Amino acid sequence: MNGLPLRRFGPADKVAPAGPGRTLGSPAPVARVATVYLIRHPATAWSGVRYAGRTDVPLSPAGRRQAAANAAELALRITGHVAIVSSPLIRALEAAQRIAEACRATLVVDPRWREVDFGAAEGATFDELAASWPALAERLLRGERRIDWPSGEPWHELRARVASAWSDLLDAPCDVGIVVSHGGPISVALELALGDAAPAAGAIVGPGEALELAVDGRCQLVRRWTTGR
Repeated sequence: MNGLPLRRFGPADKVAPAGPGRTLGSPAPVARVATVYLIRHPATAWSGVRYAGRTDVPLSPAGRRQAAANAAELALRITGHVAIVSSPLIRALEAAQRIAEACRATLVVDPRWREVDFGAAEGATFDELAASWPALAERLLRGERRIDWPSGEPWHELRARVASAWSDLLDAPCDVGIVVSHGGPISVALELALGDAAPAAGAIVGPGEALELAVDGRCQLVRRWTTGR
């Protein structure tokens, strides 16, 4: 995955998309994002087993197949100017790099899209979490997502950083926005975009799953898919 024009992204920056023949920093057309793809990183060895927040777990072989399949699918679907934004964690970044290569677009790394910090629960299985924090386990089983993780990231901080990143993405001068992120930030973005129409809490987006949102006007969930398992 070499030779891609990567850059770091902060709250004050704007996405600078690039298509065939364009380079980072060249003038972008005046446009507003009409379609957003929210993509959860593909599978890792911890997926469905342990809570992986800031631990930089790489993709599994199955996850790499998912990443390649998603990139090929998006390259067929997408037209117009594209902004691709990724969490800095390798399980998201590797998938985003494949998409950027397939779509011939610039990849922007934005830490606001990183996974929630699970704090003391990092690396735990659900049974281990339930043994240490039974009340938290009960809330998770009820599908609650507004969680303040023990010695980790409070809900209001997660929501604030994702809201900032989401707003910047919608203001990007491009036609299509692609975000490769994690379960926590994607659930917040869906709530911001869809409100009460957001999918039910719990296992909202599986590893490697993509959600297509129409955002020009009233936001709507158009479709969702998973490839390459």
